[in-house]
Amino acid sequence: SAQIFWDVNGVIDSTAYTGNLVSGMVDTVTLANITIASGTFYDIAFYTKNPNGNLDANPSNDTLAFSNLRSGITGNITIDTSMAVSATNYHTFSALSADLGTYGLCGAVTIMPAPGVYNEAFVLSGIQGVSATNTITIDGSDSSTTTLTTAGTTNFATLAIDGVSNVTIRNMGIQKTGGGNGVSLIVSGNADGLLVENCRIDRGISTTAFSSGAIVFSSSISSINTGALADN
Repeated sequence: SAQIFWDVNGVIDSTAYTGNLVSGMVDTVTLANITIASGTFYDIAFYTKNPNGNLDANPSNDTLAFSNLRSGITGNITIDTSMAVSATNYHTFSALSADLGTYGLCGAVTIMPAPGVYNEAFVLSGIQGVSATNTITIDGSDSSTTTLTTAGTTNFATLAIDGVSNVTIRNMGIQKTGGGNGVSLIVSGNADGLLVENCRIDRGISTTAFSSGAIVFSSSISSINTGALADN
């Protein structure tokens, strides 16, 4: 027997376990449901006390803890530096890219950047939870006033879609400037269901570099290769 505790952001609950286990045995205990609010971060810990009604001689191995957990991203997401950073507003595309890769989706997402010029790359890669219903839409409202742009070769592509399906890009300016290798939009992997509409996609100045273009399908998001897409 033992007492089982769980701590969710400082709120502790417990239940009694009355089974019998010999050394090395495993059992399953069903705990009460936890309601997870969208956009809220959680520190969650599980631990036991009083095995067989006695003090534990070695409590150091009794705890399983997780920090900074949150639900997947869903709903309308803005990119707007005039508002505070929150679960639904970001100041940069790169910060949103990191969270999408870390937390994935638990519903359809619409990304709405405020009008302006964003001098950074945006990479969609390794996003869990994307489906025909859990889609990603990037809507800049007006391609003449909302532009994502990079210069030079620091980022090979301004917007890179790496094996992420069901993405719609509309009303965006996507630009790559400067000489040398680089592309405005690159698509790699099994990126099914890609829709690009009402966008202005510009390679900027002319260049004689071989690995250069406005829209490119490749087997890599960091170079132009063959064997780009399959089963699309």
